[in-house]
Amino acid sequence: MKDRWIRAAAEMENLRKRTEKERIQWIQSANAELLKAILPVRDDLERSLKSPSDSDPAVFRAGIEMISQKLAALLQSRGVTPIESEGRPFDVELHDALLHAERDGVPAGIVLEEYEKGYRLNGQVLRHAKVVVSK
Repeated sequence: MKDRWIRAAAEMENLRKRTEKERIQWIQSANAELLKAILPVRDDLERSLKSPSDSDPAVFRAGIEMISQKLAALLQSRGVTPIESEGRPFDVELHDALLHAERDGVPAGIVLEEYEKGYRLNGQVLRHAKVVVSK
């Protein structure tokens, strides 16, 4: 009976170790997939930086906007969505208040400006928006 108990305990320990190893491999695989998806955006940014310095600023800006849209689409395809803040009521679950300011005609507790955009990942807050709130 003691021998069976020792073997069962050893099997449980081996299962725990194997499960932990598989979990780590799964996380690394998920990270690798995300990084592979981001690399084309990085390549586009490098190409834009190599463009001639005497090129048309409007064309350069249009290229950067296209890269930004490509990155936004990539993030959205992975479940990352921006938190809309300006003009909405302040919510501690979504926002970090950096400052309070007064503005005529705006009731207290409304987000006036957004310094840093917040994001959700599959409905959960990934990063809080940094905002200025009316008082």
